[in-house]
Amino acid sequence: MSVINAAELGALLFEISVFVITFSVSMILFYRYFKKRNNNLLIFAMCILVFSFAAISQSLDILIFDQIPKYSETSLGYNFAFLMSAYANILLALFFLRIYEKEHVNLIITIYSVSNIVNTTILVSTTFQKSAHILYPLLHILNSTLFENAELSFPEIELIRMMCLILHLALSMILYIYMTQATVRSSRKDLTLKVRRGFQLIASFGLFLLIAFTFFIMDFISGALFHWWYSPWLYIGWTSATVGAIMAYLGYIMPDWLKKRWEE
Repeated sequence: MSVINAAELGALLFEISVFVITFSVSMILFYRYFKKRNNNLLIFAMCILVFSFAAISQSLDILIFDQIPKYSETSLGYNFAFLMSAYANILLALFFLRIYEKEHVNLIITIYSVSNIVNTTILVSTTFQKSAHILYPLLHILNSTLFENAELSFPEIELIRMMCLILHLALSMILYIYMTQATVRSSRKDLTLKVRRGFQLIASFGLFLLIAFTFFIMDFISGALFHWWYSPWLYIGWTSATVGAIMAYLGYIMPDWLKKRWEE
């Protein structure tokens, strides 16, 4: 059994803290749902709940998978974290499409869902390397094209993971940019101060998620290229994501103490 080092312990405590905070926010949202029975609120609560599982999934590498020789080098918990964040994105996309779009909602959410599910399934399957062998010839060509120096090239399995994570980032960025633009447009309408502030808080949710996922990818690249796992980028990313979830709660639910502050 491997010993947890200082970097892993710090990451573990931080990820558990993020889980506790975001899980608590989701429970408050579920409580509001059972009082109001609003389907959009239910979707949003489920989104934050699944997102909280993304944080705790990454901790599974330190607590469980790193202790099992078969999985110690697979980053299975890390992959599950991205899988959970992809499912949270699907729920988040459904939530915003139901609010801001009137047409083609089912088509858009179907395409977005299938893209995320296929991508993350391939990502998680890299844990079981035999399942990815069919892609190796193509990846070998890509590796030799991108990296003339063989010492700089990636193992095929790492290249698959990197490609999946880049696609996951792209799908996430598309959603978060759309969220931010939609809520910023709404905040500029002739509404009450309280409603405008609510839209602005929700818009900040998209911005914080953009920042978070950028730093998550930087953390992955730091590990893949320089073997610098649990880098400062990881902490910045999770902090940004957690602040974003709280901003979304404050903007969409808006507790009474905040409503009074912005009452006109």
